[in-house]
Amino acid sequence: MADKKPLGVILASIYLLFYGVVTSIFMVIIITALLTEGSQFSGNILSNINKDAMHDTFWAGPLHEVPICLVYLFLGICGIASGVGILMRQDWARKLFMIIASYDILENVLNIIFLKHALLKSLPWIIFDCIILFYFTRPKIKYRFE
Repeated sequence: MADKKPLGVILASIYLLFYGVVTSIFMVIIITALLTEGSQFSGNILSNINKDAMHDTFWAGPLHEVPICLVYLFLGICGIASGVGILMRQDWARKLFMIIASYDILENVLNIIFLKHALLKSLPWIIFDCIILFYFTRPKIKYRFE
């Protein structure tokens, strides 16, 4: 009989799949809208999003929307791959999830440094990502992925 997956692993996989699918779909829509600026589709989409939210990261600028969206599209695809891999107990998926969490910590710390108003928004994500890193480095959890 195979070992049961710990609840934390199942919840992490669900989170990653949700994050990956939602992020990927949203980024494809935004990239399409940005690349077809001036069309009715573009006008409808871009008028309904908070453009300031796209610049609410330390490395954003007025001409960098598409590259930022491509980075988040890549992260979304990595999230989907990691979510599926974690369900299948693949060690590469556990490591990929830890890389994504580490990137998120770094981005949020830099947001706090460069955007003074980002503390309340970034701190919960830093704590969440630290919990992920702590959980997925526990010997009992690592053992289940070997």
